Formats: sequence, structure tokens, C-alpha cells
Amino acid sequence: MNSRHSIQNVKTKIPKQLQTRNLLINPDKTEEYNITKNGDTEWKKCKYLGTLLDTSEDIRRRKRLANDAMDKIRHISKDRRLDTEIKIRAFNAYASSIFLYNSETWTVNKTTSDSIDSFHRRMLRNAINIKWPRKISSEALYEKTKQKRWSQTITDRRLRLYGHVMRLPESTPIRQSITEYERPLKMARGAPKYTWARNISNDINKLGLDLTTAKSVLQDRQRWRLLIRNRCPD
Repeated sequence: MNSRHSIQNVKTKIPKQLQTRNLLINPDKTEEYNITKNGDTEWKKCKYLGTLLDTSEDIRRRKRLANDAMDKIRHISKDRRLDTEIKIRAFNAYASSIFLYNSETWTVNKTTSDSIDSFHRRMLRNAINIKWPRKISSEALYEKTKQKRWSQTITDRRLRLYGHVMRLPESTPIRQSITEYERPLKMARGAPKYTWARNISNDINKLGLDLTTAKSVLQDRQRWRLLIRNRCPD
């Protein structure tokens, strides 16, 4: 939010609405951050529903957590009696679920996506115990493990989330946030920040749609899901 009046209005109304559902806000655990273009970066340390607000920081944290999870199933990866399918099932249950948690909310550009895919391939090689001097190409690795790039998975999840959000009533906070974001404003000097909304715009363009058409198509949940499932890989 960029209006002090709107912020104060939320702080006044929301607690009362939550109380009607027997939910109480603890003021001592409520964190407030002032996010500005040239301000401090304390907000990057804020964790909301298990996710850091800053994408770069959250990705680094998720990589550490995924590596820790892989250490716990190292005995499965090294067991030559187990086939690839079982090893990948363990990998998905431990590492994938941890790394990709809330990944649909990340703001990622091509450099970040390439870094994520590179990390994914390294994890897959460890999962099926392929180490130097043994080699396997990236495409052969994906085929052998029946996996797709994490960057593609994140894109699919992001589009599904967008469809869910845009089907909500316009009175919901998230819809109001998107409306506020789309409100025309005078742009500041310099290159615009790469945002989650820009991610969505690029995703929709790759579906062969414009934003207006997409908002109409996604109202049909099944049609939207089918469109995402059949989209061309990045």
C-alpha cells in the first residue's frame, strides 16, 4: 500500500473483522516495514507464511534447506539396489517440496531461472548418484528422471495462482492490490523494476494471449488449466 490513510484503515478494520471469526491479532508479533525505492532493506528479513519477502534471499534460503534435506536421504541416493524411480520419489518428497514451496510468488528473470535450473540439475545428479567421472547431458538427465525444469514448474504454478486470484471477488484484498498496481502512475526515472506482475505479463504473452483476453479466458477454470498444461516449454 502507498497511502497512509489506506494503511490506517486496514489496521482499524481488519482486527475487528478477524474477531468475528474468533481470530486475534497479537500487536507484539505484528511487524511493520516501510518499503521505498531508496530506503533501507530491513523488509527483506520479514518472513510471511514461511517465505521471505525478498525473492533473492528466499531462493538462497530454500537452496540451503533443500541441500539439508538431501543430506537426510543420502543413503537412498547411494543405494545401488534402488531404481531411479524410487530415488526420484524420495527427492520430490524431500528436496522438491521444500525448494518449490511458495515459488509461485517469486519474481524471477532469465538469470534467476537459469540459476534455479542449474541447481535443480545438480540436485538430480546427486539424487541418482551420478558423479564425476560419469557424465550425463541435461536433456538425458531430465528424460531419465522424468522431470521437467523447475523454471517451467514455477511458471505453471504462477499462472495457476494468477487464475485463482483473478477469479476472486473484486472486494478481496489481493484483487484490490492488483487494481492499485494497475492504476496509471507517473513512472520514476530509470529502468522499471522487474516485478511479479511483469512475470505474469510475459507468461501470458507466451500463451499467445494479451492481458485483457487472459482475464476473460481464466474465468473458465478448466480451460485455463488446459491452456497452462499444453503451453510450449520456455
